[in-house]
Amino acid sequence: MIALLDPRQVGKIILALEIADSMNKESEYLALEFDSNIAKIFDPEAYLRRFENK
Repeated sequence: MIALLDPRQVGKIILALEIADSMNKESEYLALEFDSNIAKIFDPEAYLRRFENK
């Protein structure tokens, strides 16, 4: 898991997508401007469990 935290509108999603593309692996990012995504980081084990065996 990698976290990119910085002010709004500085290119975090673009950077995350470029890193993921360079790794040639399936990836997912969470934009923390959505309450549903913020809830996921409060229980990271439960969230990450869905990626087991991938």
